[in-house]
Amino acid sequence: MKTKILILDKDINEFQNLISDELFPGEKIQFIFSNDSLEAISFMGGNDIDIVISGLHVPKVNGIDFLAFVQNHFPKTFRIALTSSNDKEKCIQLIKVVHRFLKKPLIKEELLKTIKDFSSLRNFNLDAQLISTINGLCTVPTLPDIYVKLDREMNRPSISLNHVAEIISEDPLLVARIFHIAHSSFFNIPSGITDLLQSINFLGVNIIKALVLYVKIFTLKNVSSETEIILKKIRIHSINVAKLTKAIIEKESKDREEIERAYITGLLHDVGKIVLLQLNEKQRSTCYINKIQNFDSPDFERNIFGVSHIEVGTYILGLWKFPTEIIEAIAYHHDTSLIKDNVISLKQSVFIANLFSNKFDDIAIRLAKTYGIEKLNEWNQLMEGDERLDLNPSEN
Repeated sequence: MKTKILILDKDINEFQNLISDELFPGEKIQFIFSNDSLEAISFMGGNDIDIVISGLHVPKVNGIDFLAFVQNHFPKTFRIALTSSNDKEKCIQLIKVVHRFLKKPLIKEELLKTIKDFSSLRNFNLDAQLISTINGLCTVPTLPDIYVKLDREMNRPSISLNHVAEIISEDPLLVARIFHIAHSSFFNIPSGITDLLQSINFLGVNIIKALVLYVKIFTLKNVSSETEIILKKIRIHSINVAKLTKAIIEKESKDREEIERAYITGLLHDVGKIVLLQLNEKQRSTCYINKIQNFDSPDFERNIFGVSHIEVGTYILGLWKFPTEIIEAIAYHHDTSLIKDNVISLKQSVFIANLFSNKFDDIAIRLAKTYGIEKLNEWNQLMEGDERLDLNPSEN
C-alpha cells in the first residue's frame, strides 16, 4: 500500500530539493507538491492522502485554516505544520489541530524522520482518527524519567555499568522489584549474586532497561482494589509471556540481541491494557475492568472505546521510539493468520506465548497441525510451574 504525502508551502522548491521517493528505499511513498491552498484542497478530495505537511503562510487560504479543514473533513490524515520563529501565536492555535510541528529552515534529517515515523504508524493500521480516539480516552503516559536516564547512558559511545547501577539505585523499590524478578528460576542467576551491578552484568543492560520500564509502567498508584487485582494478573501474564517468548526464540536462535528482544516484546505486549485501565470515564472504565480478562478483549475494547489495547500499545511504543520489529510483533500478537508455514519469528513467538500463558485450548489443534505435536508439547513444558490466567471467553 502506497503512502501519499501532500506538501503545501509557498517555498515548495525547498522541499523538492530536499526529498524524493529515492530517499525511502523499499517504502512505497508518493509525494504531491503544491504552493496553492485551493489546489491542495482539490488534491485532498481526489486522493487518499495519508500525511499533510503545510506551511502557515500560503496564498488564498492560510495554512491554519487549511489544516483545520483537513482535520474536519479528512480526520484520518496525519497533519504536520511548518513554522518559523515568528509563528508562536499561530502555533498555540494549532496545538489541537496538528500532530507535529516542523521548524523552518528545514533540517533534512528531521524531515525524513518525521515522514518515516508517521508512515510506519500507518503501516500498523494506525491513522490520525484512531490516535485522536486514544488521546481522548486517557492520558497517554510518557517514558519514566529513570528510563530516559538509562537510555541516555546506554546510548553513550562507552557504557558505564556503574553509572547504570547508580541510576537504578535512585529508586530502592525499583531495585527490590528487579531483584525479585531477576532471581526467579527462569534467569538462573547464581545465588551468590546479590549486588545490583553483578545482576546487570549477568542479565545485560537491555533486559534490565526493559524490567525498569515494566516495573514503572505496570505499577499504578491510588487505584481501586478491583483494578489492583487486574493489574496483578496482567503483570503475571506479561512476565509469563516474556519468559515463554524468550524460551521459544532460544530454541530457534543463539543471537543474544534477538533473544533479549523476544523477552522485551513479551514483557510489553499488553502495555495498552495498562493505559486503558486509567480511563478518564468511570462508567466505561468499570465496564472494561469487568471484561478485561476475556481473551477476546480486542473486539470488546473496540466496541466500547473505538480502539483496542493492541492499537494503544502499538501507538505508545511508536511514540517511545521502540524498534520496529518489537512494535510490529505487539501490533499482531492476537492475529491468528500468523500461524502458517511452520514459521517462528518474533511475531509468531509472542502470539504463541500469549496463547500458552492463558487457558485457551481451542487454537491448540491449529498450532499442532502447523508446528507439530512435538513443538506443542515442548512449549507446554516450558510453561510448567507458571501461573496461567483463566481467560476462556466461555467462562466469563
